[in-house]
Amino acid sequence: MMAAPDGCRTAGYDAIRWKLGYTDGVVGTGMLKSIRLGAAASAGAAASDQEVPVADIIASSPIVVFSSPGCPFCAQAVEALQAAGHEYELVQVSAAQRKDLLAATGVTSVPSVWVNGQYIGGMNDGPEQWMGVSRCLASGKLQQLLDEPKSK
Repeated sequence: MMAAPDGCRTAGYDAIRWKLGYTDGVVGTGMLKSIRLGAAASAGAAASDQEVPVADIIASSPIVVFSSPGCPFCAQAVEALQAAGHEYELVQVSAAQRKDLLAATGVTSVPSVWVNGQYIGGMNDGPEQWMGVSRCLASGKLQQLLDEPKSK
C-alpha cells in the first residue's frame, strides 16, 4: 500500500489513490466526506462510537451553537453572535447528537443554542417567549445569562 509523504493525509492524496485503484483507507471529502473505505471505515466507526456527548460539549464553552451545513437560521445565529462580539463553540451536529438534543430540549431542529448550560432555542424562537438568539441579544438577556453562574 502507498503511504503519504511523512504520514500526511490530504484530500488530493486520497483522490489520487482512488483513481489508481487503491481503496484501503480512502476517505471522501466535501459532500462525500461520510464515505470511508477499508481501514478508514473501521476507524470512522470507532471514532463515532467515541463521539463527545452533548452535555460535555455544552459544559465546555459559555456559548455553544449546534448547527448543520446549509442551514440559513444557523448562519444567521452565528452572524448575530459574531456581530455582537460573542465567542462561541460551533458544533456540526451528528445524528447521535440530535437524539441527545431531542432528549434535552424536545426538538431536533438547529440551530440549538446554549448559554452557560441553558438552552435558549434557535435564531428566532425557543420554548419561552423571551428565547432565541435574536431576542436574547436585543433584550440583553444573553449577556445576563453569561454573567450568571453556569447551569448544570
